[in-house]
Amino acid sequence: MSRFRPRGTSLTTVTAQARADHHSPLGSLHLQISRLLVVAIIVATAATGALIVTVLTQMPSGQTPAPGPNGLPPPPPNLRPLAVVSIVTGFFVLAWLAVLVVFARDQILRQLRQSAAPTIRSSPVARRVALAAIHFPKITE
Repeated sequence: MSRFRPRGTSLTTVTAQARADHHSPLGSLHLQISRLLVVAIIVATAATGALIVTVLTQMPSGQTPAPGPNGLPPPPPNLRPLAVVSIVTGFFVLAWLAVLVVFARDQILRQLRQSAAPTIRSSPVARRVALAAIHFPKITE
């Protein structure tokens, strides 16, 4: 038996009590992921893969082209691969920026939900009073 935990309490009871308390460290570890965040992470992961594949296949080599015939300058380099890399990089940045925005949105909504009804979650008596006020408004006035 651990000397830090009183007898008769299990770890699940302690964890449940910690989750009920909004300011405890165990309660703050709860991370609720919305569907929008899951989709944004999937799209950002796909954009990361596309960027890696594009950089590996489309990046031009750093070699200088050979001079043209009769001492003429070499032909201009093909800039299409650089344009493709730039566009895919833009998608990569926008996808991960969307993940950050959606994550921040979810955290703000969670904080608003927690601060909107702290008395209802705090005790069973307060919850019953709040439910009674909703269902029977004339009695509580």
